[in-house]
Amino acid sequence: MQILAAKGCSVEELLTEHWKEFGRNFFTRYDYEGCESAPCEKMMANLQTYVDDKSNIGKEYSAMGSAFTVSGADNFSYVDPIDGSKASKQGIRIMFSDGSRLVFRLSGTGSSGATVRMYVGSYCNDP
Repeated sequence: MQILAAKGCSVEELLTEHWKEFGRNFFTRYDYEGCESAPCEKMMANLQTYVDDKSNIGKEYSAMGSAFTVSGADNFSYVDPIDGSKASKQGIRIMFSDGSRLVFRLSGTGSSGATVRMYVGSYCNDP
């Protein structure tokens, strides 16, 4: 509220000004629950094969009129800053040169089915 008062503008004007200068980031998450484990594990194995193939770096894909160039891909790990423990294979990330990314995570592959989470983050420089 202080920013709005100091600038003497509306929320819409402030956001539009911000987006013009810095662009916008869009994010969504899709949860697929109660899936059969075997096909999900196969999908993750296929994604790991994609990550392991370094020739995918630089590949260009298009969606809805936008082009996305792969800048990196990994199966990310996490190091706990408190106890230093490392959690490996936390999900497949595919990063793009504009800062956009896809993340696939698999959990709950027990007897009651698997959950696949897909995270999509995309940058747009045209508000």
